[in-house]
Amino acid sequence: MYTLGIPERLKRRTLGYLKQQFIEFEENPAMEGFFDLSFPGMDEDAFRKIVMKLKQQINRKVQKVTKA
Repeated sequence: MYTLGIPERLKRRTLGYLKQQFIEFEENPAMEGFFDLSFPGMDEDAFRKIVMKLKQQINRKVQKVTKA
């Protein structure tokens, strides 16, 4: 099982993307300002793809906000 720590300020974007793509995950509380996402039964390649897609999604949103 792989786990990913996400800042709270990106929670809505992250969860929206994962739900839109029908990716199975578990949300767990973490230290203050963060939350953990666990991906049960996922292999390493699939996890790497998700991480890369999330990075792209977050960067696009941030770029749109800064360019406006």
